[in-house]
Amino acid sequence: MSEVIIDYNMPGGYLGIESHDTPIYDADNWNYQTITPEEPIVFNSIEMYFYKMNDVAGVGTIDFGIYAVDGDGLITGDAITTASINVDDLEYIEEWDNDPKTTITFNDSYTATSQFAVLWKLSSSEDGENVRYYHGEGEYPAYSGGKLYLSFDAGSYWYAPIDYFREENASAFFLITGSSPATYTPPIGHDIHIGLKYSSKLMPMRPVTSAEMMASTVTVKKIGISVLNTDDITVGILESDMKDVSFADMKNKSTITGLYTGTVEVSVPDGYSKNLPLQIITDSPLPATIRAMIPKMDMTGGR
Repeated sequence: MSEVIIDYNMPGGYLGIESHDTPIYDADNWNYQTITPEEPIVFNSIEMYFYKMNDVAGVGTIDFGIYAVDGDGLITGDAITTASINVDDLEYIEEWDNDPKTTITFNDSYTATSQFAVLWKLSSSEDGENVRYYHGEGEYPAYSGGKLYLSFDAGSYWYAPIDYFREENASAFFLITGSSPATYTPPIGHDIHIGLKYSSKLMPMRPVTSAEMMASTVTVKKIGISVLNTDDITVGILESDMKDVSFADMKNKSTITGLYTGTVEVSVPDGYSKNLPLQIITDSPLPATIRAMIPKMDMTGGR
């Protein structure tokens, strides 16, 4: 397992020049950051920059949660895993000369394979203005597909950074160090056909015989089926006993990937007659164009 690091502009030295600090305010002031990992990562802790502006005590905890997000980056469902830190344990910054880095350890490890969100909020409404975190100014790029969101009503409505900070980009400072999953299988792609479910059936007319052939015994053992830009078809005389027609080994003249143009020869099932003609059926929503039926006939007797 290789080490994986998500590092969003963790600055060194004097934070005040490179960043902006934002109060958490109160228990209804929720914040979250969306993060898109460049590769799968397993982690159970993150590092952020929190501090106390004044040496307050008894404020309570900052509660964290990791959430799934929808296509718009909004959190969905309940927290996948949670964590808390005591505000009393945060560093009180009297002079702007250090980096108040805080480690948040979650109750369970999390495997991130796509965009997720880290949410934080105060457990109480006391002295929240003195509890602050750092995020990047507008010149810092956000995570790929990620932003900082804020809500002032416990998550009923979320503001994106351009709405609240008047900045094109605003993202909280994060450092996440983890490892690649021991066994990670990327999603498997499937070829699917999309369309209405229906069946198409073709029942060709029986071959026309000339007067000279009327006294003869005509049998058909094979039929060539000429198709144009066609997907799967089945052939048979009874719907309960249809056989798939394979184009796999045939020379394909179609310029459309996945479709076939050409002539394929099929054996005529026993029992074929004018009363039990050959049927061609397809359930695929993709095209099935039959251009011609070419019977190979054996004739005995007659003139």
